[in-house]
Amino acid sequence: MTTKTCNVHQRWTCQSYVIRNSPEAHSRDRILHYIIFTAQRYKEANQTSTKGQKTTDNTMGCMYNLKRNLCFQVFVFLVIFVVDLADLLSDWLFFNELRLQEKGLVFGPIDTKLLYVLLGFSCAGVLTFLVEIVNFGRHIFRPDEKGWLDVDYLSTFVVWVEEIPQISISVIIAACREEGVSIYQISKASIVIIGCFARLLIGLIRYCLRRRRGEYRNKRSFKCCSGLLLFGLVLSVIGSSLVFVFSHILRDGDNITFQKPKEFILTKHDTAKYFPHVGIFLNSNELRNGIDQTYTQDEWIKLMDLIDLEKSPHPVQKIKFTKNGNMKIKIVTSSTQNLGTLTSQKLRTECYNETNGWFVSNSTECSKLFSATDVTSEFVIYYNFIPQSSHRMMGDVTYNTRYTSSGECYNEPNINNTQLYLEYFKATPQTEDRFHLLLPNGNVFKTLFKFYTPENLIPIKKAWMTGFLGCESSGSEAPHWDKSIQIKCFNT
Repeated sequence: MTTKTCNVHQRWTCQSYVIRNSPEAHSRDRILHYIIFTAQRYKEANQTSTKGQKTTDNTMGCMYNLKRNLCFQVFVFLVIFVVDLADLLSDWLFFNELRLQEKGLVFGPIDTKLLYVLLGFSCAGVLTFLVEIVNFGRHIFRPDEKGWLDVDYLSTFVVWVEEIPQISISVIIAACREEGVSIYQISKASIVIIGCFARLLIGLIRYCLRRRRGEYRNKRSFKCCSGLLLFGLVLSVIGSSLVFVFSHILRDGDNITFQKPKEFILTKHDTAKYFPHVGIFLNSNELRNGIDQTYTQDEWIKLMDLIDLEKSPHPVQKIKFTKNGNMKIKIVTSSTQNLGTLTSQKLRTECYNETNGWFVSNSTECSKLFSATDVTSEFVIYYNFIPQSSHRMMGDVTYNTRYTSSGECYNEPNINNTQLYLEYFKATPQTEDRFHLLLPNGNVFKTLFKFYTPENLIPIKKAWMTGFLGCESSGSEAPHWDKSIQIKCFNT
């Protein structure tokens, strides 16, 4: 008889072979032994599976025991409380920053309707904060883990009713402005991201614990709530990330560049995108009061570049002109207001004499421009460039003026039927804008000038398209008249 030695690793297969092929064994015994060995094989395999299940149960049991640990409970509650409190504070600090925004260069106040919407959601955030914290505390510390509301359902409500609307408003604001409005906008986005991951982690832990106890496994409402919560968290993270992206993207036409993160506390913003070729322009009916001359609101004199005004924030200008015969204009600019008379300082002067519809420039003969028979008037304008701040991102310009006519000095710029308009314009790319009057293209002698007209100027609302989305500027279209600026009349 052949004897077969069975290896321990091949016990089931080998022993079955021996039984089936033993010449001494009866057919019934072979069948019986085969059934016994097959049952033994299934039992051992089932024991291995049970061992793995016990490992999983032990893990979930450890997690459950950790959840009942008081120190762990206090830690989890404090984490949720701090994150929610920081989120609430950032909501109100951000709202306060938006409320305090003032009208200035390029940027102005936030739209009132948007501000009221943000206020409503901030108030809702206070209520959801109180309810969520109390409810979560009851759920953690009560032995039966019973809160007022299910934690998952409440988290879904908070995410969709408070978080997503507020982060959406923040995205809209960031998309229309280079850099954030304030550090609180960036803080809000950071806290939302942290809160989303905290909610996701808590939700996963609760799901595992409930699955172990067999709760909510087949409830459609629970699955729907979990799906809405996950989708809301994804939207919140995407929105917060967009706030960071839009706060550090600079779009100028078709060119897109990434800016390095800046010190928001210093609130120093780059004016290179907006200030070049932008100036303050003057229009007045007094400039066309001579014989056979018709006043038009489409003719402008350039007074001051914003770049020059930013460098010298307190300049003075005197615009002297004739009111009879051919028009003569003399524009004198000083970089400082600390002077007794304008002639006591080194000044920049431009002179123009109208001839046959053109203005002839001859700045070397300015002292001989006006004759004894000329009837003259003049405007004296004091400027004040207000530096950048958290509430005026690009600063602002204010001015005060005096009007002198026939030896009389008036405190009001618009008096005796005199109308004075100052506005911001940007010169078109093909326009030569170095002078107070327009130097037309193709002028060979560089001495013939005209008034600036809409053909040469871009309205500032169209010139200042802000943010990644190219939104219309909300800033001022003209300098602000400030009566508090001290100014005196000068001898003409």
